[in-house]
Amino acid sequence: MIGRRVGDGIEGERLGFVFRRARGERVVVGSGRHRAMEMVIEGTPARAWVLKPLRALGP
Repeated sequence: MIGRRVGDGIEGERLGFVFRRARGERVVVGSGRHRAMEMVIEGTPARAWVLKPLRALGP
């Protein structure tokens, strides 16, 4: 599946991407005290793929 509509998302523990320009890199609140990075990438087209899928969280 390739998401090409506004708002389509991709998630995984590790992502790979190809782009021409990065904009708007900033630190955002993750879970608890952990921090996360948010970045907007641009390209013709910009592409991203999952290198490592999310692990199932146990009880």
